[in-house]
Parts: sequence; structure tokens; C-alpha cells
Amino acid sequence: MGINSNIDILKKVADIERLKCELLSNTADFFKAATETRNSDKTGADVLCALLTNVYLLAAQHGVKFEELDAQAAALLRAHVLNDESDETKKLLKHLVR
Repeated sequence: MGINSNIDILKKVADIERLKCELLSNTADFFKAATETRNSDKTGADVLCALLTNVYLLAAQHGVKFEELDAQAAALLRAHVLNDESDETKKLLKHLVR
């Protein structure tokens, strides 16, 4: 293993750690936005978009393809629909399997 390989590995580890920190921060921001009705810099949608983006980027860093993540989320929703036939669950499932 050369020095360039070690540097690449360290960069990947640093990227993963940064994404994990951002994911935790996004989660905290979501709960903060949910409890603060006024004077909030970010809306719930802003925070959830950032959270979702970081989930996809973190998955990619672990070798999970975006399409694989979509497919697994759709499969999970299909199983969930069997127990919960709410309109929101059905809408999300329809969105993911389009």
C-alpha cells in the first residue's frame, strides 16, 4: 500500500465521519424546527431534504447504490402497507415505484 492509497483511505474515512456528523445535526435541526413555530431559519422541509441527502451520500460511501436504496425503501414500504394502509404510506410507495 502506497502513501496515496493511505491518503485516499483517510479521506474516505473523514468523509464518512463528516456525513455522520451532518446526519446527527440534521436530525437535531429537524426536532428543533418541529418545536419552534417562530424565528426558525429552516423549515421542516429544508431540514428533511438535508437529512435525506446526507442519508444517500452516506449510503454511497458505504457502497450502496442510490437505486438499491430506493428499491429497499420501496420493499420496506410494501411490507409496511400490509399492516398500515394509510394514504400517506400508499402515496410514498407509489412515488418510489414509479
